[in-house]
Amino acid sequence: MRKYCLLCIITSVLLAACGGTKYVPQDQLLYNGAEVQFINSDHVKNPKAVARQLQTYTRPEKNSGFKLWVYNTFRNPNKEKGLGNWIAKKLGEPPVLYQAADTERSQALMENYLHDNGYFGSEVTSDTTAKDQKVTVTYKVQSKGQYKVREVYFPGDSTPLVALLNDQQRRSQIKTGQDYSLARIQAERARLARIARENGYFRFNQDYVYFFVDTSLSSLQADVYLRIKPPTDSTPHEQYYMDTVYVYPTYDIEEPPQVYDDTIYYEDLKIIESEQFVKPKTLERAIAQDKGELYQDSRQDQTLNHLLDLNVFKYVNVDYAAEVRNDTNYLKRYIYMTPSQPQDVTAQVELSTETTNFLGSAVSGTYAHRNLFGGAEWLNTRLSVGIETQLGGGLSDSIPFVNTFEFAAQASLFFPRFMVPFFNIRNTRVYYVPKTRISISNNFQRRTEFFTLNSFQFDYAYEWQETRYKSHILTPLNVNLVSLLGTTPTFDTILQANPRLQRSFGNTSILGVSYQYTYTNQEINTTRDFGYFRGSVETSGNIPALLAGKSESGEPRRFLGTAFSQYVRFDTDTRYNIVNGGSSLVGRMAVGVGIPYNNSSILPYVKQFFVGGANSIRAFQIRGIGPGATPPDTTRRGGFFDQTGDIKLEANLEYRFGIFSVLKGAVFADAGNVWFLRKNEEEQEETAIFGFDTFAEQLAMGTGAGLRVDLNFLLLRLDVAFPVRKPYLPPGERWLFDKINILDGKWRSDNLVFNIAIGYPF
Repeated sequence: MRKYCLLCIITSVLLAACGGTKYVPQDQLLYNGAEVQFINSDHVKNPKAVARQLQTYTRPEKNSGFKLWVYNTFRNPNKEKGLGNWIAKKLGEPPVLYQAADTERSQALMENYLHDNGYFGSEVTSDTTAKDQKVTVTYKVQSKGQYKVREVYFPGDSTPLVALLNDQQRRSQIKTGQDYSLARIQAERARLARIARENGYFRFNQDYVYFFVDTSLSSLQADVYLRIKPPTDSTPHEQYYMDTVYVYPTYDIEEPPQVYDDTIYYEDLKIIESEQFVKPKTLERAIAQDKGELYQDSRQDQTLNHLLDLNVFKYVNVDYAAEVRNDTNYLKRYIYMTPSQPQDVTAQVELSTETTNFLGSAVSGTYAHRNLFGGAEWLNTRLSVGIETQLGGGLSDSIPFVNTFEFAAQASLFFPRFMVPFFNIRNTRVYYVPKTRISISNNFQRRTEFFTLNSFQFDYAYEWQETRYKSHILTPLNVNLVSLLGTTPTFDTILQANPRLQRSFGNTSILGVSYQYTYTNQEINTTRDFGYFRGSVETSGNIPALLAGKSESGEPRRFLGTAFSQYVRFDTDTRYNIVNGGSSLVGRMAVGVGIPYNNSSILPYVKQFFVGGANSIRAFQIRGIGPGATPPDTTRRGGFFDQTGDIKLEANLEYRFGIFSVLKGAVFADAGNVWFLRKNEEEQEETAIFGFDTFAEQLAMGTGAGLRVDLNFLLLRLDVAFPVRKPYLPPGERWLFDKINILDGKWRSDNLVFNIAIGYPF
């Protein structure tokens, strides 16, 4: 019966596709696409690739067969509104009609492309084939071949600018033997203009750089000549030097700048304001290039970035005024800055769900001051109170309604510079403002059925952005004090049965150093492919180990009265996003390794790795997989899972696509697991230990689909997943494809996992 229904659906779709001219007027033709042919393809290198490129210039785009079928099936021309017309508008598309003007435009675009890529003298003609009220356009290309660059000639005059540019020939975008490309010529113009403006030629731009091409040579060769235009008054291009800077820190964009009697003079700055908003030293540190330095374009961009990165100005604009003194050109800078609101108070309510039947809610409030001491110091504080309860799942009535209570407080203070004891680092050459962060936080958590835990943390860190794509965080001092304030008999039983967990939950201090590197070449509002990489390394306990006394009776050594953890931990997250119009294919690989040593035989619980949950392997519960082939303990009450490890491997693949308007969809596959690094005396299961010859057989896998509501400022996500491979089942039974039965209620109840979250999983 199901096969018959599927056959009927396929047949109706094919019939509807064949009848795609249903709403095409009698005197019009449905555009059925185009093809590109070469009359003399032997003259073209890789004609298939060139034809595919030319195909992108054909206009318009033909209908999607499915969307046209939806439009023809659901549209009702006798009604203005209604469900059918809404479906036709949102999910379908009207027929694309043939227009002769589109063909002429496509021919012109293709000829331009051919000319710009060295196929000089090429001609494009078109022909149409009409049948059953549909038309196909065939574009025929005739070309004698692609020209190559024989020689590149730079100008030979002896002006300082020409001499500067000639010194850069070895880095030229245009090289002998290359295929001719207008894009390379344009890139070379921009490169030479950038070099000139980096060396003081303030008024120079790429319009002063031009090329002419000699194609009169034989054998499809061309000579390229570079020339530099003089200014309109025919004088030589001149260099400029920096002069005084006039700064307006409280500029009102709706009012003209005012001159105050109490103008402040600081170094090369003239600060004009009625009362001080930001300390002069902070402004001087942010404004690149001193008086007398040769103008550099990149340093001016750096100044804008620095001032905006201070996070106290809403707008920053720079004007220049040229002045000649003693036959030398100087530039005065006028920097107009509009302050932003320095203080901000917010409150929010958060709701969350987990796959373990938990429902959580939290109330939080934040207070921020972006100019605390008048030097663009940014204070950010946050208080939050949250509870978690569990619903359903066949749990005992004795379990409390409130399963978890959590109180968290955090305060962070950012300074817009490196604060290094005994050193004064100006950092005027970095493109973005470096920051020093001092933060203190405390998290109190009570799991009603298990334990009460308090975690205090102090960080002293340096954050800086090396380029647009690279950023760093170095934390030379990290202190984390974890205190187990109390346990219940239930949790004591769990700890007694798991010595490894017992050791990881003891009172401990984490005193260490960490470093994080992040790279991403994602561009805002672009549709090109991009990658992301985050790698971090942290180590703890080495300094306390040097200062602590000897251990007694084999117990862990203590520092300031508390046992300290000693380990090194590596963590990486690599992603790549392949963009294709309104859809994208995103892959992620996450790898983590933690190695306890000397004073520690196991990582602290808060530093152990886990997988599962809404942002990981979505077909399994959070912390519900591993280690290795260890089966989950389904007998524990309250949803406590301790399936963590020293090693993590995780891979995800997700295809994202648009449905209509703000509704988007996704299909995905996830895989991964965690393992212990080595076997301890208490560990009985070899299958929990990582092995290069066994880890592949112990990977958990799941797949599913999801819906997203993308409001630009907020993305709501619902993912439905189910496992296709369970590593804890006996070998030969781990793959579950033959057991999938979406129509069976019991299978759905046992296997479907719903994840509700905010934002993409990666």
